[in-house]
Amino acid sequence: MAAAVSYGLLPASDETFTAATQGELYSANYSNYSAAQKAQAAKFVMNGITQLKSFSDYQNFLFQNKQGCILAMKWYPDFMQPNSDGTLPIPNPSGAYSLHCVAVYGYDPIKGLLIKPWLGSGYGQGGYAYLSPTIFQMCFMEVYGLNTGSTRTFSCLVIMLRQL
Repeated sequence: MAAAVSYGLLPASDETFTAATQGELYSANYSNYSAAQKAQAAKFVMNGITQLKSFSDYQNFLFQNKQGCILAMKWYPDFMQPNSDGTLPIPNPSGAYSLHCVAVYGYDPIKGLLIKPWLGSGYGQGGYAYLSPTIFQMCFMEVYGLNTGSTRTFSCLVIMLRQL
């Protein structure tokens, strides 16, 4: 995730390749960056990004900014089959897991954060599931959102439009 975020925040003047020219996997692979690009990415990665450190930080960000965020989390095999109400089951904390990045789009006071793990529309409730505060504490690695007050947000939009 850090490589994709870093590349997404790389100044356009330092790009020698884009997702449109080389593909997304190539562009998100940090090892494909030149030394100068790695240095620039390190400078710009947190400019315009808000790091959220707790479940309540996430709730506040969603309410204040009316936009979702990115959540890097431990993804347990148990999560592949959400409960009938759409919530993720409590995983076996000693079990194997992979790292997964999900988008968070909303909050339900009973079920928790509404997440989209990018597993297709057949997953959970139309492609979405709910992450409770308890499971969030067990699984979250890092959480980021765009700082809407930053001029860097506009720069990111310009970079995205250039990809079209």
